[in-house]
Amino acid sequence: MKVKQYAAMLLTAAALCSAWAVPCGAETTTSATTTTTAETTVTTTRPVIEALQYEITDGEAVITAFSWLNETVVTIPDTIEGCPVTKIAPYAFQYCFADEVILPKTVREIGDYSFMGCEYLLNLTIPEDCVYIGYSAFQDCTQLKTVVIPETVSEIGFCAFEDTAFIRSITDDCIILGDGVLYAYQGGADVKDVVIPDTVKTIGYYAFADQQSIESITIPDSVTQIMEGAFDNCVSLGTIHAPATFARLEPDALYNTKWFREYKGDFVTLGNILVAYKGEGPEVTVPDSVAIIGRSAFEGNPFITTVHLPASVTEIRKAAFYKCSSLQVVTTSDSVSRIDDMAFYGCKTLKFINIGSKLEHLGGRAFLSCDALESLNLPVTVQSVGEYALGYVLDVQTDALLKQEGFTVYSNAEAVKNYGKSAAVAVEPYSDEVTQTTPEVTTSTTTTLSTARNAGSPTASKGWVIPVIVGAVLIVGGLVTICIRMRKKQVKS
Repeated sequence: MKVKQYAAMLLTAAALCSAWAVPCGAETTTSATTTTTAETTVTTTRPVIEALQYEITDGEAVITAFSWLNETVVTIPDTIEGCPVTKIAPYAFQYCFADEVILPKTVREIGDYSFMGCEYLLNLTIPEDCVYIGYSAFQDCTQLKTVVIPETVSEIGFCAFEDTAFIRSITDDCIILGDGVLYAYQGGADVKDVVIPDTVKTIGYYAFADQQSIESITIPDSVTQIMEGAFDNCVSLGTIHAPATFARLEPDALYNTKWFREYKGDFVTLGNILVAYKGEGPEVTVPDSVAIIGRSAFEGNPFITTVHLPASVTEIRKAAFYKCSSLQVVTTSDSVSRIDDMAFYGCKTLKFINIGSKLEHLGGRAFLSCDALESLNLPVTVQSVGEYALGYVLDVQTDALLKQEGFTVYSNAEAVKNYGKSAAVAVEPYSDEVTQTTPEVTTSTTTTLSTARNAGSPTASKGWVIPVIVGAVLIVGGLVTICIRMRKKQVKS
């Protein structure tokens, strides 16, 4: 985060320098100029639109920068070139001197760091249609004391209002903003048991981070999302009373908690989401209590060769099987409706997966670099296919994305046909005559279970590093010893 902030400061300084360097012959429009022997006053009448930098994509305008950093009141228009202003881009107004910014009612997103360091900003009203406030969006707006946040805001980034008078004025243990977002917990250092209010729908980014005294927490049924780092480093947290279902649970929400460290069993689950897999076996059958294979649940696992998903599983989240280097066969039921970005990215030995008949969304790079996968059947229900989802491999030497020779998709879905045309991937009509046969799984003798202690984490596949280093040291040491002995013999002779 500090690196991003420093980079933003450099960009802002560059923008200021370019603003001050007015070229010769440039015109200045003024409405009135009063000249005395002491000073000259110039009042500009340029409309705000001239100070805004923006981009228009798909009929929507995004504010990317603001060049009048010394304006005290900034009113952003509802439309630009006839297009609604829907987003304030990251860093757009960072360090501006305005004490009032009027956002248009059309804005849905306020980007990361967008108003960071606007230390003169006093009051703010978030538009009714806004759903997202980004990381550190208003951080270090030290004088910002009044903020109106509508109930439409369902996601608020980490440190969005850090070091503002607004947050400092809230004395409740649970700071709840927008649509039930638990932005931060500020209970006492001796609190051991926490019951989250039933008005909370989302436990926000790092909301309970470093609360090391908490031993148990009760999450109400109203909570559907637990964001990144929500309970990070709550080292004493061993008991979690949670609802039966969640819509979203980030993989590191429970990082370094007693609950995660001491979890019994191979399948780490919270509610209906599989958080991680700790097992060491090659063939995995996911329990039928799981509805969602969570983000990065099997990431980097070098041992699994076959995975069986039950009928209860409806979603496979981002990077769920990312770079599972031995994975060859995945069987699913007809219930899977969504496979997110990079779900099977880099599964180079994957030969077979049956998608079922209800898939609606296939994320970008979902099957990128699945070198052994020669074909895939996709149902007519598919409505969207992400960029490079199928039929491409990554050239590790050049980082270029190359077409996978001989790969074919069988589908009657229009979205798949359109993907095939735009990505130059072969798409053939699907019929009952197109069949997939589950291949025989081959086993490798090069992987030992001793490196499986952290299976399921991105570092699991790196268990060989220490043995290799030790071996190399021993070999080098032996060679050095031989050289020394030979040298001594030469000296004696």
